[in-house]
Amino acid sequence: MNKCEFVKRVSAPVLNELLVRLLQHTGITQEEMDSVKGIAERAEKVRDIIDMVLRKGTESCSRMINLLGELDPYLCSQLQINSCSQPLCVRRPGRIDRQDLSTCSWCLLV
Repeated sequence: MNKCEFVKRVSAPVLNELLVRLLQHTGITQEEMDSVKGIAERAEKVRDIIDMVLRKGTESCSRMINLLGELDPYLCSQLQINSCSQPLCVRRPGRIDRQDLSTCSWCLLV
């Protein structure tokens, strides 16, 4: 699976609904939701949502995957988004290096 495909293919309506549902399921705070909604570029919004959820640990990541499966089962199936147990290392300027965390295998965004 190409991890960047998720960033390219997830739609704005799915992202907006994901934010609402993450807020409802205490996956993110109102402040975090407002912060992400203020981002104009969709791809950066996707990355920020993922970063927020990753910082909260495996349980939050699993919750996000389940919500994505409900919101866009076709995309999740196509990208094989169904696992939340593999280590991850994200290397982007200004971002956390999560090499030692156990978290979503599909969230590798370079």
